[in-house]
Amino acid sequence: MMARPTALLTAFLAGVTRAEIVFAPIPFGDGMILQRNAASKVWGTGAAPGSTVTLKLAPAPCATVDLESETLCGGAPRVVAQTIAGPTGNWTASLTPTPATHSATLTASDGTSSASLTDVALGDVLICGGQSNMGFGLNGARSKNQTSAQAKAALPPIRFFFMQGSGPNGGTGKTGTPLRQWFKANATNSGGSSAVCMLTAAYLYSHLGGAVPVGAIESCVGGTNVEPWTPPSGSLYVQNIVPLLPFTFSVALWDQGEADAKRTNSTWYSVEFPRMITGWRLAFETPDLAFFYVELCTEYGAELPKESDFWMAQRSALKLPRTGFATTTDVERALHPPDKQDVAARLLLEIRRVVYGEAVVSRGPEVVSSSVTNGELSIAFSNSTLVVHEGIYVTGQCGVAATGAFLTKDATGTAVPLNYTISGGSVSVKCAGATTVWVNSDMTECFLYSADSQLPAPAVEIPCV
Repeated sequence: MMARPTALLTAFLAGVTRAEIVFAPIPFGDGMILQRNAASKVWGTGAAPGSTVTLKLAPAPCATVDLESETLCGGAPRVVAQTIAGPTGNWTASLTPTPATHSATLTASDGTSSASLTDVALGDVLICGGQSNMGFGLNGARSKNQTSAQAKAALPPIRFFFMQGSGPNGGTGKTGTPLRQWFKANATNSGGSSAVCMLTAAYLYSHLGGAVPVGAIESCVGGTNVEPWTPPSGSLYVQNIVPLLPFTFSVALWDQGEADAKRTNSTWYSVEFPRMITGWRLAFETPDLAFFYVELCTEYGAELPKESDFWMAQRSALKLPRTGFATTTDVERALHPPDKQDVAARLLLEIRRVVYGEAVVSRGPEVVSSSVTNGELSIAFSNSTLVVHEGIYVTGQCGVAATGAFLTKDATGTAVPLNYTISGGSVSVKCAGATTVWVNSDMTECFLYSADSQLPAPAVEIPCV
């Protein structure tokens, strides 16, 4: 007797194993962090086509975490998102904005199968990109006050995902830093991670008093220009950023420009860099993503005919909202300066000002106005009290004659110090025939600082005619 068609179909379907729902392996995993207080994106595959995918969050019991008033813990699992799976089973959901959570289980279910991520935190998340100075590993980072071993030993439990990175002392493998899996930072596993990225995250964690989890994703490649990182078709963007889309971040850090300063027209960079930032914001579906970059410690030969000031090309980013930068001309002059601690500390100040709305001085004295009268340049700066002294690792003879912070060039390109006087927040410079004055440039050995914040003035060129 022949089986009825429906029976044959039932038997056939019973023998077919349907794919089960899963989270996308990049960038999701146990021990990860999601952005708090935002509609954070979560996605995956394997759901029944057209099914309702429900995400539930089950925070760890309150007794197991450090508490503060805005920290979520304990209680029954609660629905934090629902979405409809597509025809191929792919799904993307936006979480209900959720306060800081130190540890939770996140479960996705389509009604017939489920998948869970354990020890998930919700806090503030950074993405860190650029070239080899971003990829410079924590194994080589040191400052006047801290060795690399001390930096690693002092790390709080930053949740870190090493997507891609290359630079001195950085990378995975022999450094012990896991590749493309979440880990909590400690002295053993963090040596190959980006020093700028990890230290900035660590300083932010400390600034928030440990009450808010902090994490970061590193994705950078040494020796690269800005264009390959620009959406939608930049090769490095497609390879190293697209797999992260549309993950939700609160902060982007960028340390790049050496390759462009050596080879690229500054005017072109001043257009391409903001275009890249805007492209990232659109791609991550976070139009107000705060973006901070590390200014080059030197211009690496970016002079005529490549034009005279690559720093100003970088500062073209400032025409966009919620942007900032860290000045580094006084820190150390090298292709890969090891002092990433001072760089991270300055980035944190910008983050505090822009992201957290704190009334903090985050940059050094900036030019408010300038004028020339009878061969004397008068400059008004944004800080009320100015001082001149040597840099952190860049040092020189800062003598009583007070020469060195303000320079010009002779016919051979040699730096020539100019005499100046300081009165409060203003400086008078004797032009002495000079047509341009450089302040805190990569020729400087004595630097102009704010006496209060001890932050250096960003490098600038001012006409002296």
